[in-house]
Amino acid sequence: MLGFVGRAFRIWFSIILWITLIGFIIGGGILGYAITYSAGIAFLGVILGALVGLIFIILTGGFVANFLNLVDNVEKIAKKHE
Repeated sequence: MLGFVGRAFRIWFSIILWITLIGFIIGGGILGYAITYSAGIAFLGVILGALVGLIFIILTGGFVANFLNLVDNVEKIAKKHE
């Protein structure tokens, strides 16, 4: 059961990270256009939104990935000592 929950969480979290990246991209485009009413700056906002989104995902995703690896290692140690 714990393995199923771990796999489900990994899938759920990866979906959330993709939605977050898409949100940053769309938000960057909307913000770029809202500030200047220019399509060129809106495209720049899309690119900057993607970069900020990637940095956010690396920081949050990396933290959660380390936690999941820690849980996997604890499970392996527990099985080894049974």
